[in-house]
Amino acid sequence: MSSSEVIVEVKSLVVPNAFSPNGDNVNDHYVILGLEEIGPVYFEVWNRWGQTVYESTEYQNDWEGLNKNGNELPADTYYYLLKPGGLDETYKGFLVIQR
Repeated sequence: MSSSEVIVEVKSLVVPNAFSPNGDNVNDHYVILGLEEIGPVYFEVWNRWGQTVYESTEYQNDWEGLNKNGNELPADTYYYLLKPGGLDETYKGFLVIQR
């Protein structure tokens, strides 16, 4: 009789739909839980008019709600695309900046 062992590693992300980058040291960065387990991640955020306001090819949970020029984005709803390099899934959705 022989046996085999199969190891299944499940990598999952928790992508929040809001954060509050207001300088109070609570939820000041957009943190995607589980990101550190996956490796390089492409993350893009755009406004309601379809303009890209933030983009990173190796997102590190470090976005503070600033646009590409380093200016604060207003409190509003934004849309994102997240492509983890180690997974076949693409995540899309909305996020709210609350200041």
